[in-house]
Amino acid sequence: MVRSRGSRVYFSNTSRTSQPFQLYRLEDFRLSHTISNTCVPFDLIKQVLHSDRSIPSNHDDGSTEDSDSESAKGENMSIFQRRQDLMKRNSIFLLLRSGERIVDGMPRCEYQTCPLPKAASSRYCQIHSTEILRIASNMDRRRTPVDQRSFELRWELSLAEGCDSQLKLLKSYLIESPSCNWIIDFEFLSIREKSPIPIQVSIRQLDGQLLLSTNVDYDMSLAQVIEVASPYTGANMGPFLMRVYGSYRTNGLQPSEIQARIVNMLKYDPAKTNIFCWYSAQDMQCFQRILTGANEVIVERQDHLSCRNFNIINIATLCQKLLPSAWPSMALEIVHAALLQAQSKEVNISLYHNANYDTQAVADIVKAMVELVY
Repeated sequence: MVRSRGSRVYFSNTSRTSQPFQLYRLEDFRLSHTISNTCVPFDLIKQVLHSDRSIPSNHDDGSTEDSDSESAKGENMSIFQRRQDLMKRNSIFLLLRSGERIVDGMPRCEYQTCPLPKAASSRYCQIHSTEILRIASNMDRRRTPVDQRSFELRWELSLAEGCDSQLKLLKSYLIESPSCNWIIDFEFLSIREKSPIPIQVSIRQLDGQLLLSTNVDYDMSLAQVIEVASPYTGANMGPFLMRVYGSYRTNGLQPSEIQARIVNMLKYDPAKTNIFCWYSAQDMQCFQRILTGANEVIVERQDHLSCRNFNIINIATLCQKLLPSAWPSMALEIVHAALLQAQSKEVNISLYHNANYDTQAVADIVKAMVELVY
């Protein structure tokens, strides 16, 4: 029996929340017997439960066939049915696991099984964020004690020595030729030996104008993607794939279609177009893979080191030189959230790790950086 609604546990704030590394008591939790429609994608469950098995019928038409043939057909149908049932169970499992990352409509703290929601500009709740920073600052006793105020994410850029020429060049790209300077970002599965598997792609001009944003479609179920990729990674791929696709099947544009748009519509020319991203060389590996037009899930790794148009200015490294020396993290969500706070704009940490939003975040950071030069 499959239930369309189920119980859910919520965390009750108590005095023990001030002790982040101690076990929680049973009385710190309360059980709610209903959940909101936004917590579980019921339409996807309905698709899974009502999809046809498409098992061929075995009608008795009076024809005489030997028993071995009939047995073989029955065995094939049984294997097919078990495979279909397994795929459906895997799909429902992915749907249920995707809800584990949400607490009262907010992303859950990533510290082990902490039930509190994430704090703004952090992967952890407010309690664990504060405690982790405190522990990190005390790990090396040989260093001069760090002023705790330095860990406050205040957006303060200052022109560092040797950065002037790069900033002026970046500003000229932004003002004079944004269409020839692209920001790319991929959500991908990192696997051993082979190319990363692109799941989502976004391309923007350096000035923030969106050129392309889509999921990558492999025309298969998520269970099939996991089955194909599992020999190359031990990662738990289900929740990540479900978060990106929002369905039990891949969707969007196929790699060959994305390649056609990049080459034919956007007129990509490596001799004329510069490619920027936030740190990750795997983004460029994904980009090179997409340009091959291969629609398979597993392909050979594409070399990015020979790409002379890739990160000719390392935006993330340059930004790090402009920020305070005690800046705690260069994760994109940390840096961009601090910028938004300085501009009195709303910060929603759950929007990050989406290719479309991440390219916009890099574009925002570039505009703020080049304001240091004339």
